Amino acid sequence: MDMSGPEMRLCKLCDKLLPLDRFQAGSKRHCCHEHIKELAKFYMYGTQEKRAVNILRNRAARDMALFGPDKIHLSQREMIAMLNADQITNFSKWCIMPRNPTEPLSLSNSAVVLDYQRKYLLATWKFRKDKTEYEDRLNHLLSPEK
Repeated sequence: MDMSGPEMRLCKLCDKLLPLDRFQAGSKRHCCHEHIKELAKFYMYGTQEKRAVNILRNRAARDMALFGPDKIHLSQREMIAMLNADQITNFSKWCIMPRNPTEPLSLSNSAVVLDYQRKYLLATWKFRKDKTEYEDRLNHLLSPEK
């Protein structure tokens, strides 16, 4: 290896060999500075709806892995349609849970609950694995009169 010239690295996005000073020393070492700026703009300009849906979808996927059928048959448009404007704005307080924990998450098998209610339902399922008890507790949480 010739140490007289600058060391080179391949940028995987533009497929060119570039000097090392065109890369930042960190986790995204495979992208040059120009591509890191483009990626940052892409993520920065995401809408509130997209961020909310992605976070809710990831949370639902983690929950479904606990229930068993880790499939989600719920599109982003269907998730947005389930939420009202206040829930999209305060998406960290809300979660999408299955009505029947043994079936995949879908539009007909989903309910929007608060985060503390989600934790209550997950604990119910984790310790008892009783489908009827889970459904009864979910129906009680969703009932208008408490």
